[in-house]
Amino acid sequence: EDLTRQLNIFQSVSNATAAQMQLVSDKARQLGADLELPATSATDAAEAMTELQKAGLSVNDILAASKGVLQLSAAADLSNVDAAKIIATQLNAFRLAGSEAGRIVDLLAGASIAAQGEITDFALAFQQVSAVANQVGLPLETTTALLTQFAKAGLRGSDAGTSLRTLLLRLVPTTKAAADAQESLGISLDKSLPSGAQFINLVDQYTVALAKLGPI
Repeated sequence: EDLTRQLNIFQSVSNATAAQMQLVSDKARQLGADLELPATSATDAAEAMTELQKAGLSVNDILAASKGVLQLSAAADLSNVDAAKIIATQLNAFRLAGSEAGRIVDLLAGASIAAQGEITDFALAFQQVSAVANQVGLPLETTTALLTQFAKAGLRGSDAGTSLRTLLLRLVPTTKAAADAQESLGISLDKSLPSGAQFINLVDQYTVALAKLGPI
């Protein structure tokens, strides 16, 4: 049976206990019968959970995230493997619990609708920027909103993620020349707060400061 084979694969890569395997098996069958996932089988669910395990999620997080993976797979017409990688990247990068998978799916879907782009475009962008966004304290929602604006301006996929990552890394000057330039513009950075938490405020400050310079 395909489900048994997939569950065996899960156990081989996870070293899950018998009790945990029972939970995984029950969850796979539950998702296979879920009316909100009409095209999903129990084997599909087990495959998604296996991919989440390969990404390093705990069994509890896998159980909580698996439905979100399958929802993303259906919404974006992705394989379970690709959907699981996208969800796992976000959960790991932003250090979120598996129960937040649905939130990630909603944000990706909302962004793709708002920017008239593909969910996969935003997934590629997040791959480039997620770790740095979390590092500087930029919330997931704000990161998504910024990538949406980039997409509306025609910058999508990996290019958008790389551009935002570079921007975030340069918010805090790393050289004396950059620090002097920031100071000359009158930009105030609160060193007691993560730079990402000040992002909107810093953008507003730069907008005002650069407008005063006039044409160059």
